[in-house]
Amino acid sequence: MAKSANIGLPYNVAEFAALMNKVLGTGILSNAGSEGVDYDSPAYDDYDEMTLEISGDEITLKIRFYTAAYGDDKATKKRAAFDRLKRVHRTIGGTWDKDYGYNMTFTRDYFGGKIELSTPREAACRKVVTAVTEVPEKVIPERIVPARTEETVEWVCDE
Repeated sequence: MAKSANIGLPYNVAEFAALMNKVLGTGILSNAGSEGVDYDSPAYDDYDEMTLEISGDEITLKIRFYTAAYGDDKATKKRAAFDRLKRVHRTIGGTWDKDYGYNMTFTRDYFGGKIELSTPREAACRKVVTAVTEVPEKVIPERIVPARTEETVEWVCDE
């Protein structure tokens, strides 16, 4: 049996390396690890990033699921990024904390460190307009703020 690569740290480096290999071995990630990729190119509409961040006594495996979705299949591509996140989530297993900010983020403890999975909120949630308000033009000395329409929105997210 191999010895732990802990080297006196509060986390187990070998366990994180094994987890990275497990996730990569599933083939779930899209263009993972690609360097020098032109993310504006239609050839790379979907891409994911996996990084292992070590700072002093803290280690975090971060996996981000992206799509450069545009055009008619925008909703489908965004859903695909969230589906990849869910597949990695199930592969790793365990109990996760959820945060619905600008990104939808799942975090869990893992062998003394953390794992973080995230995707842009619009990949996992639906934007629902709950109200529309007409804001009239304002005249401020030396400046005019034009009239505009403001939406009040609510994000409805899948579990």
